[in-house]
Amino acid sequence: MKRIILFTVIVLNNHLKGQEYICLTPDEDIVATISGYEYDPNGDVKTIRVNFHFLLRSDGTGNFTETSDNYSTRPYNGYFYADDMIRWCNQHWNQNPLLKHMPMPPVPALHKKIQFQLTGVFFHRNTTEYDSYYDCNVPHYVENSGEVINIYITKAVSSTSGCAIGSCNGEKTNICNAYESYKQSVNNNDTWYNSYAYICINHEVGHLFGLPHPLRLGGGTCCRPPIYCDDGCDDTPTYEWLINNGFPDDTDNNPCCWNCPAGSNNLMDYSAGGIALSPCQISKIHECIDGTKLFYRNCKYKTQSLNITSYTGNEAYIAKSVTIPSNSNVVVNNNGALFVNAQEFTIDGEFEVQLGSVFNLDIVPACDGTGGSGEDENKIILYPNFPNPFYDVTTVECYVSDDVAEVQLCVYNMDGDIVFCFDITERGMVSVQIMATELSGAGEYTYLLFGDGYSSEEMQMVLME
Repeated sequence: MKRIILFTVIVLNNHLKGQEYICLTPDEDIVATISGYEYDPNGDVKTIRVNFHFLLRSDGTGNFTETSDNYSTRPYNGYFYADDMIRWCNQHWNQNPLLKHMPMPPVPALHKKIQFQLTGVFFHRNTTEYDSYYDCNVPHYVENSGEVINIYITKAVSSTSGCAIGSCNGEKTNICNAYESYKQSVNNNDTWYNSYAYICINHEVGHLFGLPHPLRLGGGTCCRPPIYCDDGCDDTPTYEWLINNGFPDDTDNNPCCWNCPAGSNNLMDYSAGGIALSPCQISKIHECIDGTKLFYRNCKYKTQSLNITSYTGNEAYIAKSVTIPSNSNVVVNNNGALFVNAQEFTIDGEFEVQLGSVFNLDIVPACDGTGGSGEDENKIILYPNFPNPFYDVTTVECYVSDDVAEVQLCVYNMDGDIVFCFDITERGMVSVQIMATELSGAGEYTYLLFGDGYSSEEMQMVLME
């Protein structure tokens, strides 16, 4: 019996899991209390499972597929897009600028302490569904219900950006213009256009965390008399309060206007790129996660054990223990994907991942006694390189705590000899590119982080000929 802690055939990997990145915290001792729930900004990061669904026509057009973007000649597909979206969403969860609409007394910009983990990617080829599910008509099917937020990349029919079904009890959302924004990024050779999608995803998931709009509703409707919006937070001021405290009320510059000096930068308003959240809003998110969405965390499991006995199409397995039992022959093929999120993964039978297919394994220990996954206790964290295997260049991501003085990334050949070591001078989340020319030819290599007496988990990379 083989007990796998890190499987070397990992084609996709999740980025920025549980790290802090560009957060402003004027007062590290602040504790936000809402409705009896206390949020501690010095507590652990909570990582939430997310599945991506791509809705296509029956002939496979209209959206990303397993092998292409259906638009350009780029070597890019739905798996890459989902992985990029998770990474970009997490970068924004790791940032929290000061609110432009500041109450009195002012409130700090606290750490949000939220991350996403990609736990499944699915492709649905059905013209009827493609033409039916958009705007707020969200597909009826979900994967891993009660454990995962399901995000549907649907076609664009109107200006509607997305729609979440339900509040803290909801588990699915449509994102309607993401594919069109991607095509704009291709046409303009600028990934900025994709920012629409990941901000929209975080906004709609914010609704699934129990957050309403504080000031600006869908379609740009402003919460000003006679319309009144109450998001349950005293630190997100009303329109009337803002006007009475010096904000302009001009046609082109007011608290509800789009992309103007006085406009909102709150993530939950319909604003131009706003990602800020108040302490109360952050507390509401964590209250939702610690309650209704407890088993959406990547370190919480509703199921004790699952067996994988065959493979017939894209699947996501979530359990404390996942096993490929003896006498099983599991072959991930036809550009499909198998995702596993578990504390332990065991292979007793035959297991093969064919070229072009995806196997994504996340071994996540149980949450620690403080309610988190223990991620914040790590001084240095190393993530699997991507792509892997690779031909020309691969990217290694790592996290280095601010209080670690000296850190090196070292690469070894399979004889244990050092190929090279690289000084990591940045802190926080760091990306390092490794070129094929820096290595000693095709083959397997291992790499680790060393710093101040700490060492990371050993990772493996494969350079192809």
